[in-house]
Amino acid sequence: MINYEQYSREELIQRIEELEQKVTGLTKQVPLDSCTNRINTLFKSAHGAEILDILPDMLSIFDRDYNYVALVSSEQTVHVGGNSKNLIGKNLRDILPSDAYIPVKENFDKVLSTGKASIGFHNLYVEGQLENFENRVIPLDDKHILCICRNITDRISTQSRLQMVTSAVNNSLEEIYAVHTNGSLVFANKQFINHHCLQGDPTEYKIYDIFPHTDDKYWKNYLNQLRSNGENHSHTIRLKNLHDQERLLEISAFILKSNNGEEIIWTIARDISERIEREHKIYELNQLMETILNNIPVYLFVKDTGNGFRYLYWNKELEKSSSIPASVVVGKTDEEIFPDQKDAEKFRQDDLQLLKDQKMIEFEEDYLTASGERRKVRTIKTLTPLEGKKPLLIGISWDITQQKATEVELIKARNKAEESDKLKSAFLANMSHEIRTPLNAIVGFSKLLGETDDPIEKEQFCDIIDKNTDLLLQLINDILDLSKIEAGMLEFNTKNISINQLCQGIYNTFFLRMPSNVQLVYDPIPEEINLFTDGNRLAQVLSNLLNNARKFTEKGEIRFGFRPRGEWIEFYVRDTGLGISKENIDKIFTRFVKLNSFIQGTGLGLSICKMIIEKLGGNIRVTSQENKGTEFRFTLPAYRVNTDIEEGKNALSTSAK
Repeated sequence: MINYEQYSREELIQRIEELEQKVTGLTKQVPLDSCTNRINTLFKSAHGAEILDILPDMLSIFDRDYNYVALVSSEQTVHVGGNSKNLIGKNLRDILPSDAYIPVKENFDKVLSTGKASIGFHNLYVEGQLENFENRVIPLDDKHILCICRNITDRISTQSRLQMVTSAVNNSLEEIYAVHTNGSLVFANKQFINHHCLQGDPTEYKIYDIFPHTDDKYWKNYLNQLRSNGENHSHTIRLKNLHDQERLLEISAFILKSNNGEEIIWTIARDISERIEREHKIYELNQLMETILNNIPVYLFVKDTGNGFRYLYWNKELEKSSSIPASVVVGKTDEEIFPDQKDAEKFRQDDLQLLKDQKMIEFEEDYLTASGERRKVRTIKTLTPLEGKKPLLIGISWDITQQKATEVELIKARNKAEESDKLKSAFLANMSHEIRTPLNAIVGFSKLLGETDDPIEKEQFCDIIDKNTDLLLQLINDILDLSKIEAGMLEFNTKNISINQLCQGIYNTFFLRMPSNVQLVYDPIPEEINLFTDGNRLAQVLSNLLNNARKFTEKGEIRFGFRPRGEWIEFYVRDTGLGISKENIDKIFTRFVKLNSFIQGTGLGLSICKMIIEKLGGNIRVTSQENKGTEFRFTLPAYRVNTDIEEGKNALSTSAK
């Protein structure tokens, strides 16, 4: 075998040309059936040097001790050692730096141990830049090794960029996928795969498998729509995935053509369900804030100090009070909206003072509304800073017109209380007489009862004693209740009671006490009504009202009962008695007031009834006509109102008898 180690490159080329000439002569003697193989050999022989010169790879021949033998490729491919002459005879370890030598040597070792070609990779600084290389090592014969070294920096960079793009696509919050025109998937990122719960290779799916609402007809129409829209289309759609989870997607689809002209439909789908939900929550919060601001019982307004103190906000309460709608106010100044220019000028001066002092101000003022009514308000004004802008002026006012009127009423009430004290003093002065009258009757007729043997007289005396005993007991009870009221110590014991049973018991008690010309009527209802309240106090109120009715009714009837009224129970006591005059009806619940001095009583009963009803959470009222009768009505809540019981629990229950 010829040793080519000492041949130069020119000598190797000359030797190839000699061999070509020999091959040319031999072809004339070769049979026709082997011409094709010979022609290929001749082509390689004729153009081998040219091919080697234009290859971008560095082709080097090493011996099996890793010594450099020859450069086969163009001198321009040399990227180590300056030129090939500097490399001849050097060992691989002397040619490459250690960090590149180690992986290349490992590849050489692998080739020698296996006898097969192998590919390895190493990095090398070329002109100060770190570049990537692929080394293909091929055994030539039992003495030589061919190393083909290719610069793959651009390829690695491209792969890196591709990996980065792929990673970005897979980590995108949007679903990105591509589909053939026949509906089969070409590509799907991780978001799409996870959201639609795809298993295995996504390219095995068709669009019909993922979106149940799609079919061949739908898909064709969709493609036509894309093409008609300039191959780009955006829309929003509500879809369900394979797990029947509904999502709202914002879709952007477009058509790209591959190198062979095939249409690929790329789609970017953004799940906007959470965004829409957040926007809905923000909208709800805005609505809630708007509702709160428009329903708080104060006036709220906002002015722009950087735009002539023009109004930016004006709430509903202020609309109602001023009779000026917000649509008229926003964007205008005080001078443009308030009918009294003096008011507007006063408001402007306050605003300017606030802007100058930069301190919150509070004051009382009055203004003329659009309806011509003068209202008194207490106002607080403050500034709210804005970044890069002049501050906003926030104003809060509340109407004190009623408060001022109440102050006048309080003065009247004080005078009335003083008058009540006088009445109380007169009441106490006359109390001894009120107590002596029934007590003397009880003592006197008790003695007479023991002295007579006449049955008729005994019955009359017993009746007189009984009536005066009731009167004295009622008088003492009223006095005791009055003292507890004054001390704030009147006790209430609430529990579930049957109103039907309570009223029936009161009816049974008063039925026999009615005058002969008066009929007592109780109006029951066919349902069993239970109420959580103080049964004794309720009975006390009904008894007081029935007693009053009995005192002032000489003939006709006294009727009482109750009816459910939504969340309330309404009780009534109606008589056909003397009635109350218009001028006295407002005094009926006042303490120590007796409208008829000829009828026994303390003047405390109705005021005590009113207090009990109010303590139980209700209210009482009276209507009357002179000589036609009087009707008392009072209501109690059908819900528990005491703090010892669960709040808001319904205390009213009904069941058919």
